[in-house]
Amino acid sequence: MTSYLSFILWFLFIVGPLGILVWLTWRWWRASPRITAPAWRSYPAIGIIVIVGLSGLFWIISSAWIYASGGAASYSPIFRWFARLGLLAAVIQGLFFIVTPPAILVWAIRRWWRTSPRIAAPAWRSYLAIGAIVLVGLSQLLRIVTGVWADVSGGGGFPDNPAFVRLFGLGFFAAPAGLLVSLLGKGVLRWPACWLSALMTFLWIFTTPWDI
Repeated sequence: MTSYLSFILWFLFIVGPLGILVWLTWRWWRASPRITAPAWRSYPAIGIIVIVGLSGLFWIISSAWIYASGGAASYSPIFRWFARLGLLAAVIQGLFFIVTPPAILVWAIRRWWRTSPRIAAPAWRSYLAIGAIVLVGLSQLLRIVTGVWADVSGGGGFPDNPAFVRLFGLGFFAAPAGLLVSLLGKGVLRWPACWLSALMTFLWIFTTPWDI
């Protein structure tokens, strides 16, 4: 059961960034114009997408190569280059999961704030979408707080502190609660809250050492 769950989480960890990369590329390709003014700001964004895509591709190839060869591929100079690019992909993906949720949250709130009217009919569904964003923000904040707390306390596990356990539980359940609430919501905040809640739920499950 543990190995099966690990495979699912590993599969999501690979498919998740790849799916988002494909979605961003497809969305950019359908946009008009694709290069906005000033152009010098558009080209670096395209370059970053290309670098992330190539790094992820080399990382997947090197992982499959080492698995298929039973470890013998590690002696190949070509494989070492693939592995270095794969390491770059791992760093980029790590930064992606750290930076992306707060960035999307700020973007969603800013976009909603500039929308008129902010509360669409029926009003109760708009308030549910706002509540879902609040739950997502709370989950992100508590994930950072508990992560720093656990890292500072040392030991590689959870601090033996009732306050930490309560904060951890609150942050953990805030993410799926935000997902459920967002499905009933309506308006500009609905889908950002839905996707962020799903991402935060995945991150809470994936980064939690359940065997401790």
